[in-house]
Amino acid sequence: MNAPVMPPKVPNREYFASQKAIIGHMLNAYRMYQQRYGDIFQVRLVTQLVNVATSPEYVAHVLVKNHRNYQKDRPSHIVGEVIGNGILTSEGEFWLRQRRLVQPAFHKAQIENLSKLMQVQTQSVLDELASMPQPVNVHALMTTLALQVVSNSLFSKGIDKQGTALVDSCVTDLLDLMVMKIRNPLRVLRLKITGKLDAYWNRKRQLDTLIYGIMDQRQAEGAGNTDLLDMLLGSRDADTNEPLSREEMLNELMALFLAGHETSANGLTWTLMLLDQHPEAKEKLREEVNRVIGSGEVTFDKLAQLTYVRQVIDESLRLYPPAWIIGREALGPDQIGDLQLKKGDHLTIFIYGLHRNPKYWESPDEFKPERMAPEAKAALPSHLYIPFGGGPRLCIGHQFAVIEMQIALAMLFQRFDFKRVGEGPISLIPSITLRPGDPLIMNFWEREKTATT
Repeated sequence: MNAPVMPPKVPNREYFASQKAIIGHMLNAYRMYQQRYGDIFQVRLVTQLVNVATSPEYVAHVLVKNHRNYQKDRPSHIVGEVIGNGILTSEGEFWLRQRRLVQPAFHKAQIENLSKLMQVQTQSVLDELASMPQPVNVHALMTTLALQVVSNSLFSKGIDKQGTALVDSCVTDLLDLMVMKIRNPLRVLRLKITGKLDAYWNRKRQLDTLIYGIMDQRQAEGAGNTDLLDMLLGSRDADTNEPLSREEMLNELMALFLAGHETSANGLTWTLMLLDQHPEAKEKLREEVNRVIGSGEVTFDKLAQLTYVRQVIDESLRLYPPAWIIGREALGPDQIGDLQLKKGDHLTIFIYGLHRNPKYWESPDEFKPERMAPEAKAALPSHLYIPFGGGPRLCIGHQFAVIEMQIALAMLFQRFDFKRVGEGPISLIPSITLRPGDPLIMNFWEREKTATT
């Protein structure tokens, strides 16, 4: 075993500047420290010293090889305080039980069945887009699409427009609360003292009430649907034959709701931005859709033939990973290369920095879908590309999200062309997910139909 070496530490004299930078924009601060100090560095977050890694060897060790020695860190527990102790935030045997109960809802046959629903919901949103006043806020449009897909996948009757608007606003406020509690606890304390914090928790109660109402209605109606809620209601523990409790059901649905629509909405928004910036990729994608699909249906069996569509999505998720950062706390001593960790030490995997590490990616900040061609992707170092995390805690809905994005892009390109209004970069909001910080405004117009091939 190599002699332990402490990673470079952001100097104490930079403490206040670093706290201001991290509170203001953690992603930019970490990117700056990565460029200054290398693949592993230490930074103090209030009272906690955190090791930040941007190299695949740390990913492989912490998420896969020795994952049992690590639990989710304090920020993850804060997320659990807000959305409940579901599959996204739970630990140990309880997490394993929940994972086994929820996993069947994401088996291939179920995803294939849900893909038909994705087509219907995408068609509905595109029909609305055809009559919308132009230009359009792309993130708002993609959020509407993602919410309709996830709500109809969870609850086959979906949620009406008023409920969808409520969910979107509640989720936005709850994300803000999570980020405040993680990065700026003093602000949370001020809100608590002034009584303004109650407004955030009221948003949680509104969302709980909505989901409980849907659960109660379904239980009164009985089984007979093919959605995820029906599968969860029918799930039983393999050892005890016990179903999910009412609170456990709420927590799982909340986690699936949050992760399900945030990942797809943000991913589609960034993908359309990148395609608008790269006309050659945009036309190559359109050519593939015309050749493989024509004006026919974007069926599940056709998705495997849309190889360039998948490359575009994968490259977009490299540049703008939905899970842009993952934190772990050591349960016992460990050593990763030259880094020695004690019980209670924190290690953060900075996925955004990993995906743009110039040691592993040529022109890392450039959009190059060719690097995600099947043979090129297979040749990447293990655990270098992890947009949905890795190891046993790989995002349970990653296939759902990618298939949803494939269907949405293919159906959009069948029918519409688009062009951004305005110029300039779109800033990033490194919330729990990676959201656009500025409106992405585009004009959409319908194209002539292509004959079925």
